[in-house]
Amino acid sequence: MGCLPPFHSFGWTATTCAPLTTGIKVAYYVSPTDSKQLVLQIAKWQASIFLGTPRFLSGVFAAAARSPELLKSLRLCVTGAEKLPNLVIEKAKEYGVEDGVIEGYGITETSPVLSVNVPGQPNEGVGSVIRTKPPTEVAIVKEEKAGKFVSVSPGEKGLILARGPSVFGGYLPGTTKKVPFVEYNGSKDWYDTGDLGRLEAKKEGKEGGGVGEAKLYLMGRTKRFVKYAGEMVSLPKIEKCLQSRWKADSDGQATIACEGYEATEEGKTVISILAVGSIRDDLKDFQNHLKSNGIDGVHSTNKTKWNQSSSFRLTPRLLRTHST
Repeated sequence: MGCLPPFHSFGWTATTCAPLTTGIKVAYYVSPTDSKQLVLQIAKWQASIFLGTPRFLSGVFAAAARSPELLKSLRLCVTGAEKLPNLVIEKAKEYGVEDGVIEGYGITETSPVLSVNVPGQPNEGVGSVIRTKPPTEVAIVKEEKAGKFVSVSPGEKGLILARGPSVFGGYLPGTTKKVPFVEYNGSKDWYDTGDLGRLEAKKEGKEGGGVGEAKLYLMGRTKRFVKYAGEMVSLPKIEKCLQSRWKADSDGQATIACEGYEATEEGKTVISILAVGSIRDDLKDFQNHLKSNGIDGVHSTNKTKWNQSSSFRLTPRLLRTHST
């Protein structure tokens, strides 16, 4: 069942190019967010494979709750692009998806798949994927000095680098994006994914940055971390902490979102916390809740004081994409 837009690499390769080159029959529906229609289309065409993000897959399962027989043709779900919740894996089992959920990991610049689970091999935990074998290589590293990276210890968290024939050659001239390649192990052709992870080598494989097959565990994005007071602060951790106290609005809107950036004028890190709902009426409780959970130094600010070390502001509604 094809529903992913062809202007995204996952949709283009998996539901456009793959059917054309292999002869697999594919049925298309125009919107991946119209879960009710997707369920009906799966039943109509007796689709055996569904490809989509965990959010889209979760929507399909929810839409079929009253008529689970509509999904009886599904044998396999392939997902990626965001964290795969355990609930989605359990729902696939509940609906009788024979081969379960395959979780892939990759980026547009890597065409896009770097590694993926395979049918018959159980997912050993949320965020784990089977690392691909050569010629694609994956390494977990840390920055030793500006622009140069070294391997981390086996099982240690670090930055995910990749290289191989599926990795692109660079951005076109004139783009504002920085050069995405870094130096590691004597080579300057390693692509910086911007993601954090750890490798757990199999007994028969090599450890660390070797080329043996291994389990890759995804652990977040570097862009979702900011350096504050010499420490790496997880923005999702702040969001989760606050969301445990201030739940979603009645319409299901998220009440909290965090972003971090460097205030260039003062050279200080700003953690911007966008908040809606009842927080407006109890700012002291807001600050105390963060502090009691080990997150200190966050205080109220106005628009003229964005150079504070950390801050938050209130907004009537968080902007959301169409899919959310």
